Amino acid sequence: MNRVRICSWNINGLRSIQHPLKSILDSLTSDIICIQETKTTPDISREFAFADNYNGYFSHSIHKTGYSGTAVFCRNPLKPTKTFHSLNDILVESISCQNNSIDGWGFLKRKLNISHTEARNLDAEGRVLGLQFSTDIFTTFRTPDEIRPLIVLSIYFPRLNPENVERLNYKHLFQSAVQLCIESLLIENYCWGL
Repeated sequence: MNRVRICSWNINGLRSIQHPLKSILDSLTSDIICIQETKTTPDISREFAFADNYNGYFSHSIHKTGYSGTAVFCRNPLKPTKTFHSLNDILVESISCQNNSIDGWGFLKRKLNISHTEARNLDAEGRVLGLQFSTDIFTTFRTPDEIRPLIVLSIYFPRLNPENVERLNYKHLFQSAVQLCIESLLIENYCWGL
């Protein structure tokens, strides 16, 4: 596979689509389709989670039913070598390469000067889904003799609500945490798409 097409779409609820999932995915003519604001739960029905010729991956809100959430659909034969369902998962992958024994939430706690609970809450809404691919199938993402993983991130950023100070603080913390994740991946020489 020489070229790969990646697209991103805020769908405002996967159940809101009017056509069969496969026809929607086919119409996007992409190899990797990142979807934000899926509003799904772990018990999502097959009609919204499966489509012939695609592999689907989901991250759901832990506390609120049918809220936020992200998904990624990969056209066959494309399959990730790893999936990351949270900021913590991504950070554990990248900081473990730096011989760091701290977990992702501990890393965020220290770097953002927040509590462990606040760090864990950044992952409670299913806003991050990362897929790692081997770049040996993506020649456009590497130079000769170079093999390094490609990480595609599907991220649903919180909206700005200036009237809700608590959510405004959450938004700023979330953005800072995502930035730390990306910087950590770049330190470890990952290719990445957002």
